[in-house]
Amino acid sequence: MPNLDISNESIKYYASLVNYYSVYKLKRFNELTTYVYLLCFVYHRYQILHDNLIQCFIHHVRQYREAAKEDGKEQVYQQRREGNEKLDKAAQVLKLFTDPSIAGQTPFHQVRAKAFGILDGPPIDFVADHITSDVKFDETAFQWAHIDELAQQFKRHLRPINASVDWTASAGYSAVIEATDFLKRASAGGALLDNMPLGLYPTLYL
Repeated sequence: MPNLDISNESIKYYASLVNYYSVYKLKRFNELTTYVYLLCFVYHRYQILHDNLIQCFIHHVRQYREAAKEDGKEQVYQQRREGNEKLDKAAQVLKLFTDPSIAGQTPFHQVRAKAFGILDGPPIDFVADHITSDVKFDETAFQWAHIDELAQQFKRHLRPINASVDWTASAGYSAVIEATDFLKRASAGGALLDNMPLGLYPTLYL
């Protein structure tokens, strides 16, 4: 097609003629003209399929990304809610030290048993760490954890498309193209990424 130097609009027009004319009429044209029409038709259809695959890829990636963001926010919310609930119970544990109903000579193991009845040991440690170190929940880490759970969906939906599309981009995205080409070669060879030495990975993505 590049050797014919036909514009994209002309390719689209010539491709439409294949649908417009019957097979009988196409055969009556000059043979080379018919070949050009058919070549434009195949080329145009290939472009459409290629664009559809890319749009499908973008659609799935956007869905996965939004799902990961929502899950990350939900996980942070749940962690904060559980932390607040534990904090309330931790306050009840602290009140044991000023509880007048507990005699001063009460053995410590009895007081601890009563404290664990309110809040178990690990949650107490969690609250203590939260108070002393101002624990912050990493929403991005939760997002990546959710993405890890989607691995099987990536294999079904994204890998086949990546293997079928010829990716191109401007120079600013050359690193991304390098990464996609690496994944394409790995998939074509049937290699498992987990078994590949780190030295084979594009160094920009480590």
